[in-house]
Amino acid sequence: INAEYGEEINGLEARYIKFFVLDKRNYSLQECLKVMSVFCGKFENAIGENKKRKEQEARLAKRKEEMAKRETLPRAKKKGGLPPPEECVIDNLLDQIRGGLKLRKANSVGNSNDTRKVKRNESIKKSNQESTERWRKSKIAMPDEDGEISMAPATNGDVTP
Repeated sequence: INAEYGEEINGLEARYIKFFVLDKRNYSLQECLKVMSVFCGKFENAIGENKKRKEQEARLAKRKEEMAKRETLPRAKKKGGLPPPEECVIDNLLDQIRGGLKLRKANSVGNSNDTRKVKRNESIKKSNQESTERWRKSKIAMPDEDGEISMAPATNGDVTP
């Protein structure tokens, strides 16, 4: 049995050498098998990559088809939304105004909520300015508002924010 396989392998080896026009003295069967193994591995990887690419292309095509379908579907109208295309937008607006269009009231200037917000914002702004000033005083050779560098008294690291 081994002799038959040996003869078959030798026959295939001779055909391989003849097909690829190789030098029989510089050729080795192990090198041949190694090359074939690498080729088969790369071929299988290429097949897998092609399969993944086709799946991605199919998903992309499906996604594009869904997006096209969404664009053609009529969108749900909101309350007071767009009028039907055969009606004039200006006429509809005038009808709504004549019918007593409800507008929300604007906040009055003297509203107590507004004054509280303004006072709170002023308080935060003043606190930020005080913190910035304390920080500036704690540093040595800091530029003042004019851009000039002046020597500020250094502290021992006990700076309170």
